[in-house]
Amino acid sequence: MARRRGVMDFVLLVLSLALAGTCAGIWLWLQAHGVAERLRRENARLEARIVQQTQGLRHALTTAEGEVDRLTAELRTRDEIMQALGRELRNPLTTIMGFSQLLRANDQADPLTARQAQFVRQIEAAAGVLLALIEESEAFMDADGGGSPSLHRVDLRLALRQVCDGLEAQAREAGVTLACPPPAHGLCVMADPGQIRRILRRLVENALRHSPGGGTVRMEMSRAEDRIIIAIHDAGMSLTGAGDDRPFRPLDGRDARGGTALGVASVQRLTERMGGALTMARDPGAGAVFSLSLPAAPAPGLASSRQAVVLYIEDNPANIALMRQAASGLGLTLHAATTGPEGWIWRARSDPISSCSTSACRTWTAMRSRRGWASTP
Repeated sequence: MARRRGVMDFVLLVLSLALAGTCAGIWLWLQAHGVAERLRRENARLEARIVQQTQGLRHALTTAEGEVDRLTAELRTRDEIMQALGRELRNPLTTIMGFSQLLRANDQADPLTARQAQFVRQIEAAAGVLLALIEESEAFMDADGGGSPSLHRVDLRLALRQVCDGLEAQAREAGVTLACPPPAHGLCVMADPGQIRRILRRLVENALRHSPGGGTVRMEMSRAEDRIIIAIHDAGMSLTGAGDDRPFRPLDGRDARGGTALGVASVQRLTERMGGALTMARDPGAGAVFSLSLPAAPAPGLASSRQAVVLYIEDNPANIALMRQAASGLGLTLHAATTGPEGWIWRARSDPISSCSTSACRTWTAMRSRRGWASTP
Protein backbone atom coordinates (compact mmCIF):
# COMPACT_ATOMS: atom_id res chain seq x y z
CA MET A 1 0.00 0.00 0.00
CA ALA A 2 2.77 2.34 0.91
CA ARG A 3 4.57 1.41 -2.28
CA ARG A 4 1.50 2.16 -4.38
CA ARG A 5 1.12 5.53 -2.67
CA GLY A 6 4.75 6.38 -3.50
CA VAL A 7 4.20 5.51 -7.15
CA MET A 8 1.09 7.65 -7.25
CA ASP A 9 2.94 10.55 -5.67
CA PHE A 10 5.69 10.22 -8.28
CA VAL A 11 3.16 10.14 -11.11
CA LEU A 12 1.40 13.17 -9.69
CA LEU A 13 4.73 14.99 -9.44
CA VAL A 14 5.54 14.20 -13.05
CA LEU A 15 2.09 15.29 -14.17
CA SER A 16 2.41 18.48 -12.15
CA LEU A 17 5.77 19.25 -13.72
CA ALA A 18 4.41 18.52 -17.18
CA LEU A 19 1.40 20.72 -16.55
CA ALA A 20 3.61 23.50 -15.21
CA GLY A 21 5.89 23.22 -18.25
CA THR A 22 2.89 23.32 -20.57
CA CYS A 23 1.50 26.37 -18.82
CA ALA A 24 4.90 28.06 -18.96
CA GLY A 25 5.18 27.26 -22.66
CA ILE A 26 1.71 28.63 -23.32
CA TRP A 27 2.57 31.78 -21.36
CA LEU A 28 5.83 32.26 -23.25
CA TRP A 29 4.04 31.73 -26.57
CA LEU A 30 1.44 34.30 -25.63
CA GLN A 31 4.17 36.73 -24.63
CA ALA A 32 6.06 36.15 -27.87
CA HIS A 33 2.88 36.48 -29.90
CA GLY A 34 2.11 39.77 -28.17
CA VAL A 35 5.62 41.07 -28.84
CA ALA A 36 5.40 39.98 -32.47
CA GLU A 37 2.04 41.67 -32.81
CA ARG A 38 3.39 44.86 -31.30
CA LEU A 39 6.38 44.69 -33.64
CA ARG A 40 4.08 44.25 -36.63
CA ARG A 41 2.00 47.23 -35.58
CA GLU A 42 5.14 49.32 -34.98
CA ASN A 43 6.55 48.26 -38.34
CA ALA A 44 3.32 49.24 -40.09
CA ARG A 45 3.34 52.58 -38.30
CA LEU A 46 6.97 53.20 -39.29
CA GLU A 47 6.28 52.23 -42.90
CA ALA A 48 3.37 54.65 -43.03
CA ARG A 49 5.56 57.36 -41.51
CA ILE A 50 8.35 56.64 -44.01
CA VAL A 51 5.89 56.88 -46.89
CA GLN A 52 4.62 60.17 -45.50
CA GLN A 53 8.15 61.51 -45.01
CA THR A 54 9.14 60.39 -48.52
CA GLN A 55 6.19 62.19 -50.01
CA GLY A 56 7.09 65.28 -48.02
CA LEU A 57 10.71 65.08 -49.19
CA ARG A 58 9.61 64.64 -52.80
CA HIS A 59 7.41 67.69 -52.48
CA ALA A 60 10.23 69.67 -50.84
CA LEU A 61 12.68 68.55 -53.55
CA THR A 62 10.26 69.59 -56.28
CA THR A 63 9.78 72.94 -54.56
CA ALA A 64 13.56 73.37 -54.15
CA GLU A 65 14.18 72.55 -57.82
CA GLY A 66 11.58 75.10 -58.82
CA GLU A 67 13.18 77.65 -56.50
CA VAL A 68 16.63 76.91 -57.95
CA ASP A 69 15.28 77.40 -61.47
CA ARG A 70 13.64 80.65 -60.40
CA LEU A 71 16.81 81.93 -58.72
CA THR A 72 18.91 80.89 -61.72
CA ALA A 73 16.60 82.81 -64.02
CA GLU A 74 16.71 85.81 -61.69
CA LEU A 75 20.52 85.70 -61.56
CA ARG A 76 20.67 85.48 -65.34
CA THR A 77 18.30 88.42 -65.60
CA ARG A 78 20.36 90.32 -63.02
CA ASP A 79 23.56 89.71 -64.98
CA GLU A 80 21.89 90.85 -68.20
CA ILE A 81 20.58 93.97 -66.46
CA MET A 82 24.00 94.71 -64.95
CA GLN A 83 25.72 94.26 -68.31
CA ALA A 84 23.17 96.48 -70.03
CA LEU A 85 23.45 99.02 -67.23
CA GLY A 86 27.23 98.99 -67.55
CA ARG A 87 26.97 99.65 -71.28
CA GLU A 88 24.47 102.45 -70.75
CA LEU A 89 26.58 104.06 -68.02
CA ARG A 90 29.72 103.93 -70.13
CA ASN A 91 28.26 106.27 -72.76
CA PRO A 92 27.67 109.32 -70.53
CA LEU A 93 30.86 108.61 -68.57
CA THR A 94 32.86 108.51 -71.78
CA THR A 95 31.28 111.81 -72.81
CA ILE A 96 32.07 113.39 -69.43
CA MET A 97 35.67 112.20 -69.49
CA GLY A 98 36.08 113.17 -73.14
CA PHE A 99 34.89 116.74 -72.62
CA SER A 100 36.98 117.03 -69.44
CA GLN A 101 40.08 115.98 -71.34
CA LEU A 102 39.11 118.31 -74.19
CA LEU A 103 38.88 121.25 -71.80
CA ARG A 104 42.35 120.47 -70.48
CA ALA A 105 43.75 119.88 -73.98
CA ASN A 106 42.43 123.25 -75.22
CA ASP A 107 44.03 125.08 -72.33
CA GLN A 108 46.37 126.91 -74.71
CA ALA A 109 43.68 128.23 -77.05
CA ASP A 110 41.04 128.77 -74.36
CA PRO A 111 42.83 128.80 -70.99
CA LEU A 112 40.97 127.88 -67.83
CA THR A 113 41.28 129.61 -64.53
CA ALA A 114 43.00 127.73 -61.73
CA ARG A 115 39.65 127.09 -60.06
CA GLN A 116 38.08 125.85 -63.30
CA ALA A 117 41.06 123.57 -63.96
CA GLN A 118 40.66 122.11 -60.46
CA PHE A 119 36.96 121.48 -61.07
CA VAL A 120 37.75 119.76 -64.39
CA ARG A 121 40.29 117.49 -62.69
CA GLN A 122 37.76 116.60 -59.99
CA ILE A 123 35.10 115.81 -62.60
CA GLU A 124 37.52 113.65 -64.56
CA ALA A 125 38.69 111.84 -61.41
CA ALA A 126 35.11 111.13 -60.29
CA ALA A 127 34.19 109.83 -63.74
CA GLY A 128 37.28 107.62 -63.65
CA VAL A 129 36.19 106.16 -60.31
CA LEU A 130 32.73 105.37 -61.68
CA LEU A 131 34.24 103.78 -64.78
CA ALA A 132 36.55 101.67 -62.61
CA LEU A 133 33.56 100.51 -60.54
CA ILE A 134 31.73 99.46 -63.71
CA GLU A 135 34.78 97.54 -64.94
CA GLU A 136 35.23 95.86 -61.56
CA SER A 137 31.58 94.79 -61.51
CA GLU A 138 31.83 93.37 -65.02
CA ALA A 139 35.06 91.55 -64.15
CA PHE A 140 33.48 90.09 -61.02
CA MET A 141 30.49 88.80 -62.98
CA ASP A 142 32.83 87.31 -65.60
CA ALA A 143 34.85 85.58 -62.88
CA ASP A 144 31.67 84.28 -61.24
CA GLY A 145 30.31 82.91 -64.52
CA GLY A 146 30.68 79.47 -65.98
CA GLY A 147 32.92 78.16 -68.71
CA SER A 148 36.57 77.27 -68.67
CA PRO A 149 39.23 79.78 -69.71
CA SER A 150 41.23 79.15 -72.88
CA LEU A 151 44.77 78.41 -71.67
CA HIS A 152 47.79 79.24 -73.82
CA ARG A 153 51.50 79.71 -73.29
CA VAL A 154 51.99 83.28 -72.03
CA ASP A 155 55.27 85.07 -71.39
CA LEU A 156 54.52 86.48 -67.95
CA ARG A 157 57.48 88.87 -68.00
CA LEU A 158 56.33 90.40 -71.28
CA ALA A 159 52.72 90.64 -70.07
CA LEU A 160 53.83 92.41 -66.89
CA ARG A 161 56.07 94.75 -68.89
CA GLN A 162 53.14 95.70 -71.12
CA VAL A 163 50.95 96.38 -68.07
CA CYS A 164 53.64 98.57 -66.49
CA ASP A 165 54.10 100.50 -69.72
CA GLY A 166 50.35 101.14 -69.88
CA LEU A 167 50.27 102.43 -66.29
CA GLU A 168 53.47 104.47 -66.48
CA ALA A 169 51.64 107.77 -67.05
CA GLN A 170 49.27 107.10 -64.15
CA ALA A 171 52.19 106.23 -61.88
CA ARG A 172 54.13 109.32 -62.93
CA GLU A 173 51.13 111.53 -62.19
CA ALA A 174 50.80 109.94 -58.72
CA GLY A 175 54.52 110.30 -58.07
CA VAL A 176 54.99 106.54 -57.68
CA THR A 177 57.79 104.51 -59.24
CA LEU A 178 56.99 101.23 -60.97
CA ALA A 179 59.91 98.82 -60.48
CA CYS A 180 59.21 96.18 -63.12
CA PRO A 181 61.45 93.07 -62.97
CA PRO A 182 64.24 92.70 -65.55
CA PRO A 183 63.85 90.30 -68.49
CA ALA A 184 64.16 86.62 -67.61
CA HIS A 185 63.89 83.37 -69.54
CA GLY A 186 61.70 80.40 -68.72
CA LEU A 187 58.99 82.41 -66.95
CA CYS A 188 56.05 81.35 -69.10
CA VAL A 189 52.70 80.20 -67.71
CA MET A 190 49.62 78.44 -69.00
CA ALA A 191 46.89 81.06 -68.80
CA ASP A 192 44.27 82.98 -70.72
CA PRO A 193 46.24 85.85 -72.35
CA GLY A 194 43.46 88.41 -71.96
CA GLN A 195 42.58 87.41 -68.41
CA ILE A 196 46.18 87.36 -67.19
CA ARG A 197 46.72 90.92 -68.42
CA ARG A 198 43.52 91.99 -66.67
CA ILE A 199 44.71 90.31 -63.46
CA LEU A 200 48.15 91.93 -63.58
CA ARG A 201 46.70 95.34 -64.40
CA ARG A 202 44.28 95.25 -61.48
CA LEU A 203 46.97 94.14 -59.04
CA VAL A 204 49.38 96.87 -60.16
CA GLU A 205 46.57 99.45 -60.12
CA ASN A 206 45.67 98.34 -56.60
CA ALA A 207 49.29 98.80 -55.51
CA LEU A 208 49.41 102.24 -57.16
CA ARG A 209 46.21 103.31 -55.43
CA HIS A 210 47.60 102.44 -52.00
CA SER A 211 51.12 103.81 -52.48
CA PRO A 212 51.83 107.41 -51.43
CA GLY A 213 53.71 109.90 -53.55
CA GLY A 214 57.41 109.14 -53.62
CA GLY A 215 56.77 105.44 -52.98
CA THR A 216 57.71 102.47 -55.12
CA VAL A 217 55.63 99.57 -56.38
CA ARG A 218 58.10 96.71 -56.52
CA MET A 219 57.47 93.56 -58.57
CA GLU A 220 59.43 90.32 -58.27
CA MET A 221 59.19 87.14 -60.34
CA SER A 222 60.45 83.69 -59.39
CA ARG A 223 59.95 80.02 -60.17
CA ALA A 224 59.10 77.40 -57.54
CA GLU A 225 59.05 73.91 -59.05
CA ASP A 226 56.11 73.91 -61.48
CA ARG A 227 54.77 77.34 -60.47
CA ILE A 228 55.62 80.89 -61.53
CA ILE A 229 55.16 83.47 -58.78
CA ILE A 230 54.79 87.24 -59.11
CA ALA A 231 55.03 89.25 -55.89
CA ILE A 232 53.73 92.84 -56.06
CA HIS A 233 54.78 95.04 -53.13
CA ASP A 234 53.13 98.38 -52.50
CA ALA A 235 54.25 101.20 -50.22
CA GLY A 236 50.97 101.79 -48.42
CA MET A 237 50.13 101.56 -44.74
CA SER A 238 50.85 98.25 -43.02
CA LEU A 239 48.12 95.68 -42.68
CA THR A 240 46.77 94.69 -39.30
CA GLY A 241 47.60 91.05 -39.85
CA ALA A 242 49.12 88.73 -42.42
CA GLY A 243 46.00 86.57 -42.56
CA ASP A 244 43.60 89.44 -43.24
CA ASP A 245 41.30 88.25 -46.05
CA ARG A 246 38.97 91.25 -46.23
CA PRO A 247 40.19 92.35 -49.69
CA PHE A 248 39.14 88.93 -51.03
CA ARG A 249 35.61 89.10 -49.63
CA PRO A 250 33.26 90.55 -52.26
CA LEU A 251 30.74 93.20 -51.26
CA ASP A 252 32.51 93.67 -47.94
CA GLY A 253 32.30 97.42 -48.35
CA ARG A 254 36.00 98.26 -48.21
CA ASP A 255 39.23 96.35 -48.17
CA ALA A 256 41.83 96.58 -45.42
CA ARG A 257 43.06 100.01 -46.56
CA GLY A 258 40.11 101.57 -48.34
CA GLY A 259 38.66 101.09 -51.80
CA THR A 260 36.14 98.58 -53.05
CA ALA A 261 36.85 94.90 -52.61
CA LEU A 262 35.33 93.83 -55.92
CA GLY A 263 38.53 94.31 -57.92
CA VAL A 264 40.75 92.05 -55.82
CA ALA A 265 37.94 89.53 -55.26
CA SER A 266 37.35 89.20 -59.01
CA VAL A 267 41.10 88.84 -59.59
CA GLN A 268 41.25 85.99 -57.09
CA ARG A 269 38.36 84.18 -58.77
CA LEU A 270 39.84 84.64 -62.24
CA THR A 271 43.17 83.30 -60.96
CA GLU A 272 41.59 80.22 -59.39
CA ARG A 273 39.72 79.44 -62.62
CA MET A 274 43.11 79.18 -64.36
CA GLY A 275 44.53 76.85 -61.71
CA GLY A 276 46.38 79.60 -59.87
CA ALA A 277 46.27 81.18 -56.44
CA LEU A 278 46.37 84.73 -55.08
CA THR A 279 47.45 85.44 -51.51
CA MET A 280 48.16 88.56 -49.48
CA ALA A 281 50.68 89.09 -46.69
CA ARG A 282 52.25 91.92 -44.75
CA ASP A 283 55.42 93.33 -46.26
CA PRO A 284 58.28 93.35 -43.71
CA GLY A 285 59.10 96.90 -44.82
CA ALA A 286 55.73 98.57 -45.27
CA GLY A 287 52.47 97.99 -47.04
CA ALA A 288 51.31 94.68 -48.41
CA VAL A 289 52.48 92.08 -50.89
CA PHE A 290 50.11 90.24 -53.22
CA SER A 291 51.56 86.96 -54.50
CA LEU A 292 50.17 85.57 -57.74
CA SER A 293 51.00 81.91 -58.43
CA LEU A 294 50.26 80.27 -61.79
CA PRO A 295 51.13 76.90 -63.38
CA ALA A 296 54.38 77.07 -65.33
CA ALA A 297 54.16 76.27 -69.03
CA PRO A 298 55.96 73.12 -70.19
CA ALA A 299 59.27 73.52 -71.96
CA PRO A 300 58.80 74.19 -75.69
CA GLY A 301 59.54 71.36 -78.09
CA LEU A 302 62.07 71.39 -80.87
CA ALA A 303 59.51 72.70 -83.33
CA SER A 304 58.87 75.81 -81.27
CA SER A 305 62.40 76.37 -80.00
CA ARG A 306 63.54 78.28 -83.06
CA GLN A 307 63.68 82.04 -82.86
CA ALA A 308 60.51 83.82 -83.90
CA VAL A 309 60.68 85.87 -87.09
CA VAL A 310 58.40 88.86 -87.70
CA LEU A 311 57.63 90.16 -91.17
CA TYR A 312 57.23 93.94 -91.12
CA ILE A 313 55.98 95.65 -94.30
CA GLU A 314 56.81 99.34 -94.15
CA ASP A 315 58.25 101.92 -96.55
CA ASN A 316 59.37 104.41 -93.89
CA PRO A 317 63.04 103.85 -92.89
CA ALA A 318 62.52 105.53 -89.50
CA ASN A 319 59.66 103.17 -88.62
CA ILE A 320 61.72 100.18 -89.76
CA ALA A 321 64.60 101.24 -87.51
CA LEU A 322 62.20 101.69 -84.58
CA MET A 323 60.67 98.24 -85.09
CA ARG A 324 64.11 96.63 -85.39
CA GLN A 325 65.05 98.12 -82.04
CA ALA A 326 61.80 96.92 -80.42
CA ALA A 327 62.11 93.42 -81.90
CA SER A 328 65.71 93.15 -80.75
CA GLY A 329 64.68 93.98 -77.20
CA LEU A 330 62.10 91.17 -77.31
CA GLY A 331 64.53 88.65 -78.76
CA LEU A 332 62.81 88.57 -82.16
CA THR A 333 64.20 88.64 -85.68
CA LEU A 334 62.64 91.30 -87.91
CA HIS A 335 62.48 91.03 -91.69
CA ALA A 336 61.47 94.31 -93.32
CA ALA A 337 59.87 94.53 -96.75
CA THR A 338 59.26 97.90 -98.38
CA THR A 339 56.36 96.82 -100.63
CA GLY A 340 53.39 94.52 -100.38
CA PRO A 341 54.46 92.17 -103.22
CA GLU A 342 57.93 91.85 -101.70
CA GLY A 343 56.39 90.93 -98.37
CA TRP A 344 54.06 88.34 -99.88
CA ILE A 345 56.93 86.73 -101.80
CA TRP A 346 59.05 86.45 -98.66
CA ARG A 347 56.09 85.22 -96.60
CA ALA A 348 55.39 82.43 -99.11
CA ARG A 349 58.93 81.13 -98.56
CA SER A 350 58.96 81.49 -94.77
CA ASP A 351 56.65 81.18 -91.77
CA PRO A 352 56.65 84.56 -90.01
CA ILE A 353 54.22 86.43 -87.83
CA SER A 354 52.99 88.98 -90.39
CA SER A 355 52.57 92.67 -89.73
CA CYS A 356 51.15 95.10 -92.26
CA SER A 357 51.28 98.81 -91.54
CA THR A 358 51.44 100.74 -94.81
CA SER A 359 48.67 101.77 -97.16
CA ALA A 360 50.61 100.12 -100.00
CA CYS A 361 50.52 96.81 -98.16
CA ARG A 362 46.79 97.09 -97.45
CA THR A 363 46.10 97.98 -101.10
CA TRP A 364 48.16 95.01 -102.26
CA THR A 365 46.29 92.71 -99.86
CA ALA A 366 42.91 93.93 -101.12
CA MET A 367 43.92 93.55 -104.79
CA ARG A 368 45.32 90.08 -104.18
CA SER A 369 42.13 88.98 -102.44
CA ARG A 370 39.84 90.56 -105.06
CA ARG A 371 41.70 89.03 -108.02
CA GLY A 372 42.18 85.63 -106.42
CA TRP A 373 45.97 85.59 -106.77
CA ALA A 374 47.74 82.62 -105.29
CA SER A 375 49.70 83.06 -102.10
CA THR A 376 52.82 81.61 -103.72
CA PRO A 377 54.17 83.69 -106.63
